[in-house]
Amino acid sequence: MAQLNGMRALQRDLERKVRTVDRDVQNVVRRHGVQMNRKMTRNASFSGDYTTGATRRSIHLRLTNRGFTATVSPSTDYASYPEYGTRYMYPQPYARPAFWSEVPLFMESMDKLAR
Repeated sequence: MAQLNGMRALQRDLERKVRTVDRDVQNVVRRHGVQMNRKMTRNASFSGDYTTGATRRSIHLRLTNRGFTATVSPSTDYASYPEYGTRYMYPQPYARPAFWSEVPLFMESMDKLAR
């Protein structure tokens, strides 16, 4: 009967690698979440209709799922009005441009981790 030696050491090394990869992915998610938060805040700052600055100040980053999910969003009830517009005002998007400019940068960072 064949005997396998070193299984415990192999399992320990694999678990260590998984923890390292998890930490690296969490760092990428956090870094790009912070960048998207900055971009959204900056985009909301440049519009003429943000006279009170409440929407800009309400934009926050929330990390969930043990740091594997970053959510950046405003918390004002009317945040979608400037983003999508109304029948009385043209859209002045601040969230979608921030998101779409960050997506390729995030994907590039994740590709670097996979190499």
